[in-house]
Amino acid sequence: MAYLVATGHGVALVSLVAMNPQPRTDVPVRPVVRNESASGLIHDLGKFIELQWSMIETPTQLTTLLAQFGLSATTTTNAVTIYVPNEVYAFTRYNGLARFPLQGVDIHRSDYFIRDLKIVVNKLEAL
Repeated sequence: MAYLVATGHGVALVSLVAMNPQPRTDVPVRPVVRNESASGLIHDLGKFIELQWSMIETPTQLTTLLAQFGLSATTTTNAVTIYVPNEVYAFTRYNGLARFPLQGVDIHRSDYFIRDLKIVVNKLEAL
């Protein structure tokens, strides 16, 4: 199944486009905080996903990928609709807020290539 994205909230599944290149993400949607109540119930708060790419070949490819999320050096957050695996690895459509990668933390450059790119999409709400 392909990872899909579009700018804006509530975009129909048929209007989402495949992320290009596809991420190598190995962890699905997860909570920011997991609390266990006295009764033993688990409460997950604030869902997010880290979309990961091992290597991006050129700055142009990076700019094109970021544009799919509506991100740029001047637009550091953007509302998106994504189609990614949920907690049980079933692909689900979510509204979220994409965040521009932080240099040295979410993106690095080595051996002439952009490496370890991570685009975080937080404030996820399943549709």
